[in-house]
Amino acid sequence: MSDIQTSPAAPVDIETYIDSGAFYAERHVPEPMGQAHWHDHIELNLLLAGGMTYLFNGTRISIGENRVHLFWAAVPHQVIAVEPTADLVCVYLPFADFLALPVADSFKSGVMDGRFATVAAPDPIDPLLFQRWAAEWPEGSA
Repeated sequence: MSDIQTSPAAPVDIETYIDSGAFYAERHVPEPMGQAHWHDHIELNLLLAGGMTYLFNGTRISIGENRVHLFWAAVPHQVIAVEPTADLVCVYLPFADFLALPVADSFKSGVMDGRFATVAAPDPIDPLLFQRWAAEWPEGSA
């Protein structure tokens, strides 16, 4: 696996962006978290390689590569296990922007009820799109 490139313009402290409720996209090597956390975003995750396990509202959920996963991050969540090869892109969508999306109200309600959603049929373009968002986000935030 090649080294993961991080933009020099990317924030050093993601908490600043999470606390502000702003859009954020990043690519990183995930690590187990010491405790669960929550924030008011819709979180989209795509593992480019490897696997990891969340504790999501008390339930273990394992995710693998090249599948888009989505959840409301206001639900307590914690990464509890990570494969050594894991390479993750996270997109943090402000909750108000999620509510404004032209998707079915039933889908929005499911997410707000604590559903951990996984795209049923992976699209080969997804890994490229997620990598692009993570690479271009700092340029569009200035």
